[in-house]
Amino acid sequence: MITFTQVASNEKIPGYYGEISTVNANQGTFQYPTRILIIGQMLSSGSADELTKHIIADVKQAQALFGRGSQMALMCDAVLRNQDTIEVHAIAQEDAEASAKASGTILVTSAATSSGTLYLYVAGMRLQIGVSATDSAEDIAANIISAVNAEKDLPVVAAVNGVTSEQVDLTAKNAGLCGNEIKIYANHYTGEVFPDGFAMAVTQLSGGTANPDVSDVLDVIEADWFTDIACPYNDTANLVLLEEELTSRFSAMGKKDATLSIAHRGTFSENYTFSNGRNSEFVNNIDVPADALEPAYVWAATVVAWTAFWSNQHPARPYKGLVLSSLKVPKTVRTITERRTLLNNGCSTWIVNGDGNIAIERLVTMYQVNDGGIDDETYLDITTVKTFSHIRYDHNAYISTLYFGSEGKILTESEAAAAASDVLVTPKTITASSKARAQLWIQQGWVSEIIDIKAEVDAVDPTRVNMLMSLDITNPLMILATKLDMRR
Repeated sequence: MITFTQVASNEKIPGYYGEISTVNANQGTFQYPTRILIIGQMLSSGSADELTKHIIADVKQAQALFGRGSQMALMCDAVLRNQDTIEVHAIAQEDAEASAKASGTILVTSAATSSGTLYLYVAGMRLQIGVSATDSAEDIAANIISAVNAEKDLPVVAAVNGVTSEQVDLTAKNAGLCGNEIKIYANHYTGEVFPDGFAMAVTQLSGGTANPDVSDVLDVIEADWFTDIACPYNDTANLVLLEEELTSRFSAMGKKDATLSIAHRGTFSENYTFSNGRNSEFVNNIDVPADALEPAYVWAATVVAWTAFWSNQHPARPYKGLVLSSLKVPKTVRTITERRTLLNNGCSTWIVNGDGNIAIERLVTMYQVNDGGIDDETYLDITTVKTFSHIRYDHNAYISTLYFGSEGKILTESEAAAAASDVLVTPKTITASSKARAQLWIQQGWVSEIIDIKAEVDAVDPTRVNMLMSLDITNPLMILATKLDMRR
């Protein structure tokens, strides 16, 4: 029996009535709606209202909304430098009321005896400052101040010290822990050297306290779909909130799957301790050496650009070799032993490729033990979460369209009745359609094998069908171990 949703069964007026159904229109998998969300701090010079969602199309827009040199503007810039095809959304917060700004100094201890150039790096951004043999230490300090303040995208402002005129005082634009991430270095690249006789002493920025409370952002996005989130905050209080939110989103009732990219700056031991102390399959943390030029939050934003773009290409493909193009190689590069240890303790790693660029080695989640406290590698790679998310999203969209759309279905256990009417379905019908759908996942490379798919009417609720889908998903190729058996 053929049923209609728009043509009444008791229609009496003669004529042709044709309704169009799109239930079976989608023959392939549904497009997974990848969307990036950046969380961060803005400046009062930005035009955006706090805790307001904005879709970001270019860096200048982000700078106007959140203020040039703001944490948020720098993160948006990092994302857009690495990808420009995935939707980017941003929600900015003002500095926490109880926060303090980080500060540091540059003290010119010796003037130059010959003219040259000072190559100064502030938060990874390169400044070229002319130095003359006739400049006094006070002159050079004044030139540094002029150069820093002229570059509006820097996250600091500079001023002459009120007591020592050859000292430059640097203050973070944003208050909070983020200011401690701003590093000052000189002469990063080969060939960059101080002019003869010139010397300076840097006191790195410190004293920044208190991140904003991320719960305010989570309230704003409660009903929104975002798949890849970058957050600059890695303090315990905010991470607990974020992990709880991600767990809720990934649940059967949440259905708003997302992963979170963060970064942690420190020595090998410090970053090991940080990652080893957390346990979430939805969070990836990139190792940032203590002497990295860019703030850790810029590293997190750079990584999230790739988690979004690359998983959109294929959720199971490994991230190895993808270049983090907005970052400069730090002086400290982890040894293979250190990287292996970090990977075994929930910390993602990177290498320097043949072109001298930073490239992802392996992106792992922070999940390390199961609920019983036993070591568990089920969610070692972020690709596992991404692949299951793609499968579940497609199955949900497919089942919702086929059985829960405007052409509602009636459940029966009679195969004979179902065969006579397109409005009647049985557990066997649902099983068959899901098996057919799973074949598409095999073709997509998401699933290797269908172990079992079956459905049955609930023993208590006759309007409910319970389904089991046992699937062997694909995995990224990470290691090829070869034994060369030599014969002579």
